[in-house]
Amino acid sequence: MARQDVWIGQNFFAGTAAVSRACLKKSRHGVALDWLFGERDHDVLTSQGFRLYMDVVCSLACNALAWFGIQCSSFVQICVSVSCRGLDNDWLGDEDKDFVRTGNLMMILSTLLMLVAHLLKVEVLLEQPVTSVMPLCPTMKNVLSFIGMTRSVTYLGAFGGPSVKPIQVFHNHVKYQALVRERPMMLAARELVARSESGQYTSIPDALEQSGAYPLDFAQALADIWRP
Repeated sequence: MARQDVWIGQNFFAGTAAVSRACLKKSRHGVALDWLFGERDHDVLTSQGFRLYMDVVCSLACNALAWFGIQCSSFVQICVSVSCRGLDNDWLGDEDKDFVRTGNLMMILSTLLMLVAHLLKVEVLLEQPVTSVMPLCPTMKNVLSFIGMTRSVTYLGAFGGPSVKPIQVFHNHVKYQALVRERPMMLAARELVARSESGQYTSIPDALEQSGAYPLDFAQALADIWRP
């Protein structure tokens, strides 16, 4: 697969593919990959799926956009009592548990894709919730450092999202700092987690699922920053 001579907005772990659609609206090519689009072909954890992801990375033009919204469920704070991720185990958690091993493998494969994309002069961005410890895991931390990525915090609620939802975006282009917004005052915002009297956090599944999709205004802002 030859490298494209057009700008491409590549949306890895795309979910509802809002980023790719925003790129398409700007008359750019947009590609979205996610296991939801084809459990075998699009699953990065399979050899066939990983080959597809790598082929797409290697086909991107210089200065294309590669957006990595990697699944974070085993890395976020509300899961720490089960995943057991902490400084004592380099944030890799209890790897006797399938979902922790799966999360770690997805993280490692993603760092390889990010590194190759960077070496091909693609604009690489990583998005995670602010409570995610994925950026602290040694493999991801080393790649973020090698690429020279910095961290910007913003709020999806400031872009019309259904909840405040603070996220961290890692990038090595100062222009993406334009995504930063102040924390919105959302009195009617839905809560994503509930806290019991004992202090334990539990998730609210339907609210978390809804918050997983990027608001259209956020995707459009990203596309505008990437290619005005």
